[in-house]
Amino acid sequence: MKGRRKGFIVIIMLTVALLVLSACGQGKPVEQQSGEKTASAALPPAPPIEKVKPLIQKGGCASCHTIPGIEGATAQVGPSFCDPAEEVQGGEVDVEFLRESILEPDKEIAKGFSAGIMPKNFGDIFTDEEIDTLVAFIANLKCE
Repeated sequence: MKGRRKGFIVIIMLTVALLVLSACGQGKPVEQQSGEKTASAALPPAPPIEKVKPLIQKGGCASCHTIPGIEGATAQVGPSFCDPAEEVQGGEVDVEFLRESILEPDKEIAKGFSAGIMPKNFGDIFTDEEIDTLVAFIANLKCE
């Protein structure tokens, strides 16, 4: 009987130890615990440029932003689309940050730019699917 009791106590202790060790990451995935950036791992697929161009025109994006792959989009009133693209691909922000930047542009202002310039009605102008397309385009931009 004593041997069974010792075995039971050992199992209980191992279970408690595993629970304690699993809590050490405080709910973060292992990749984040080790310092790796994981935001870029979940990039949506890049949409075809033919699907993006009409949305860029619809929103007037090229009149304020430099946008690689869009002819004539070299404005510098707002940040280049490369800035958030590189942040997403580098794991500094996630794609939800891009969506938020489009729908709530004054929530976080890019360094060197002013609040109140970007229109705040893109949630009315674009459908959710169109916002998703723009987000996927920006997230996947290849900038040099």
